[in-house]
Amino acid sequence: MDQSLPYALDRRAELAGRPCLHVLLIGVSAYHHLCGGADESPHAAALRLGQLEAPALTAAKLYGWLLRAEQDGRLPFPLGSVTLLLAPSPAEQASVAEILGTARWGPPTRAGVERAVSRLRDDIVAGERAAAQAGPDRGGGIGLYYFGGHGIDGGRDDPIILTADVLGPDETQLGANALCQADVATMLTQFEPADGGGRTSAERAALLLVCDCCREDLAGGSGNAAGQVQSAEIRRPPPFADPSGRHAGRSAPPNEPRNYRTLWATAPRLPASELTVLLAPFAPHGRPLTALGHLLLTCLDWTSEENGDPGSDLPLRLTSSKLAEYVAASWLQLAALLEQLGGSLDGKPETHSSGTEFSVCYGRAQPQVPIRLSCDPEDLKRSLSVSIRHDGMSRGELAAPWTQHPESIRLAPNVFQVTAAVPGASAFCRRVTVGPALTEWAWEFGHDQLKVRGPGGRPVQSVGPCPHRSASA
Repeated sequence: MDQSLPYALDRRAELAGRPCLHVLLIGVSAYHHLCGGADESPHAAALRLGQLEAPALTAAKLYGWLLRAEQDGRLPFPLGSVTLLLAPSPAEQASVAEILGTARWGPPTRAGVERAVSRLRDDIVAGERAAAQAGPDRGGGIGLYYFGGHGIDGGRDDPIILTADVLGPDETQLGANALCQADVATMLTQFEPADGGGRTSAERAALLLVCDCCREDLAGGSGNAAGQVQSAEIRRPPPFADPSGRHAGRSAPPNEPRNYRTLWATAPRLPASELTVLLAPFAPHGRPLTALGHLLLTCLDWTSEENGDPGSDLPLRLTSSKLAEYVAASWLQLAALLEQLGGSLDGKPETHSSGTEFSVCYGRAQPQVPIRLSCDPEDLKRSLSVSIRHDGMSRGELAAPWTQHPESIRLAPNVFQVTAAVPGASAFCRRVTVGPALTEWAWEFGHDQLKVRGPGGRPVQSVGPCPHRSASA
């Protein structure tokens, strides 16, 4: 492993053969060569950008949320890997250290970001290949990319993002350590036939890309000739490099791209905001975060409390499109609150998507209930195979020869697809709803049926064939 680019969390070996959630979180608050930095560049004053006090902490907070969400059973895929690239400000250092504990992080330099993005793509591709071997309807996992820091208008949909070493003495041209966010997005979302894995976007990984920075045109209307030259040069950073060389010379493939959703902190040519001290009494996340980071964490926490159907006991599924709606709605509430307090909120979040929506997380998992498994007749225990997965979601699966199954399992309340098959005989698929219970449920498998008994031994009549699939295969 590249010791200069450690994983904060690495469970790839443990979860080999399973699609996972792979994460890259970048938070740049301390810019050594911008105004107020430890090694301020003589060109910094022309760029008119200084130090920040929220992006690194926001990235750390997102990492902490991911750990808690997995522990609560709220993620659609297990956490396979997390990479952190952080440059915290002095004001953030204690809070970041407290959240991360022993987790390691690397520097958010241009070279570090390029290596991390290339590695994230490799991990995503490996998950897609594993999913293709496991079955076409399992999904290829999720990739999550977050950048928080300075950005400027790049003249395209995506901004130019400024890494921690921008304006550093090693730059071959001014701004050479900046990065085109559009190049990062292309690297992650573009599917190549050589990747293998799923043949359609539904069988590949989905991407959530969060760009938490300004998209301001620093030279526009300023009348500052130095500033105009400076920002114009930075708008032309060198092309994104692939350190591995595995994805060089990419051409537009005939296949569908990966499904993705992009969230920007603001619209083009506008600044973004860190939260002000005015919001301290209302901020549940401790020290002020970036405005978009505050909204993201708040909206993800809403999922803990809400339920899509007031009459249902099942957890809410938060999709990528619903998350974008929540962020937009909560931004309006936050802006109105700041206005009442005599402040203002710069920018306005924007979003774009390609392909279908995908699950981001679920409502807080309810306590698991026990399910006793049995089989009739007895000899089928040596040949019956059973697959249990969440209906319509790739949130988990229990699939093994019957002899490897325990006599009972524990599942959080939800709707499940239960498929049973006997070699040389018919297979069947049933939809089963498991609700909360203090006592156990019971599932009894036969050649072509599944008998379900609820708590107290009462028969359950709602067991039916899976939609769009025949009861016998």
